[in-house]
Amino acid sequence: MKKKFIILLPLLAQTANSLSAPAANKNTNTKQSKPMNSPNQDIAKQIMTLSRSGKTKEAINLYYNAFDGTDGKRKNISTRMMNNAIGACARPFKPLYDEAFGIFEHGLKKGIQPNVYTYGSLMSVCAKMGNVKKCTSLLKQMKGDGIKPNSVIYSTAISACERSTPPRSDIAIELLREGNSGGNMDGFMNIVGYNAAISVCSRAGEWKQACQILNEMERRDTQEFQFEKAFLHDDAFIPRPDEVTYGTVMAACERAKEWHKVLELSKRMESERTDLTMDGMAISSALHACQQLSYGH
Repeated sequence: MKKKFIILLPLLAQTANSLSAPAANKNTNTKQSKPMNSPNQDIAKQIMTLSRSGKTKEAINLYYNAFDGTDGKRKNISTRMMNNAIGACARPFKPLYDEAFGIFEHGLKKGIQPNVYTYGSLMSVCAKMGNVKKCTSLLKQMKGDGIKPNSVIYSTAISACERSTPPRSDIAIELLREGNSGGNMDGFMNIVGYNAAISVCSRAGEWKQACQILNEMERRDTQEFQFEKAFLHDDAFIPRPDEVTYGTVMAACERAKEWHKVLELSKRMESERTDLTMDGMAISSALHACQQLSYGH
């Protein structure tokens, strides 16, 4: 049964555009004026709107036109405008790789300073293409620029490992370890990153690795599969597994036709995590296991 694992990709924050209403005359009650957004904020918002409407080319053209200006004069361009234009390149089913890095190089030449969201947008383009090599290169580049990656950056890089051919579970595990080190500006990896790494293991057919990560997240006996070393640092902040975690590990065991393990995980989740409810993926895997083992219940 074919499974699709969706890794949530990062969204950029937006600011609201407020307009003030002037009084009609001195006898009319006036409303307190609010500061209007600067032109570059308005353009950044327009780029985002075009991007979300699927008008990628228009969003990119607006960025370049705003920078060059019809009168040939330089306008004030913000990092946010560049980020939104790069983000637009990541939205199509087939990301616009050359366009994204063209905008990035253009911005650098014009003196725009990149930030963590810049690299996050570039990483999203590469992740959708399964370009693990470029993702790890960007990670190294941003560190060289003195920009600390956050959990979203690491999770996005891990998702590239899942889309890679073949899936790179080895790199995903290393990224998960690194994300839990001092190099992460958040200080720890969130549950999205862990689930992404497990998903890579599932795609790679490494069901034992997926189970091992779950064991370490549960702080269970980690000697079940006798790996040489733990996947996660002992002193790392490790979140508790959620419904997606269990469902993804069960799917990994299902792919490997480890039917008894699927049902074991199902029972474990039911007995030890009464606060959770099996999602559709977990239920499907459990029912498939019952079918294969000829269980009537």
